[in-house]
Amino acid sequence: DFVAVTGQIGNSIAGLEMSEKDNTISNKFTQKFFHPIPRINESKIAIENGIICSMDLSDGLIKDLYRICKASNVKIEIDFEKINYDQDLNNIFNENIENKILSSGEEYELILIGPASKIKNLEDKIDIKIIGRVSDSKEPILEFYKNKKIINLSTEGFDHFG
Repeated sequence: DFVAVTGQIGNSIAGLEMSEKDNTISNKFTQKFFHPIPRINESKIAIENGIICSMDLSDGLIKDLYRICKASNVKIEIDFEKINYDQDLNNIFNENIENKILSSGEEYELILIGPASKIKNLEDKIDIKIIGRVSDSKEPILEFYKNKKIINLSTEGFDHFG
């Protein structure tokens, strides 16, 4: 199976951090944080096209994908280079970009998992990006790669109450 996500990831955490420094700032990042757009139409289209595993991306890719790994006892491998994120984030987060994007919560995008053919079919219908794959496992495993090397992460994801 393939793993795909809607929209861009990471804008929300940038908006949160910018607004904490200056609550008068308004830009594409703060707009994403304060005014998220629910992916209801995309969710309906995914269901109509046979996707039966989907999750709202509200706690960050790390936490939300691990929940899927744990619930289904699978291995999920994600290629960071395939994640759709605003390139301006490279200048905002610099060397910490992987941790920031992978832990960014309050995104309200969708994680979609399904057979390769169904996910590929969805690419023509909604704005999704295939970022990884799922395989059978005896235990829950979640791995993130960049340049074909495992990324060592220093965070566990977004915490609503942290």
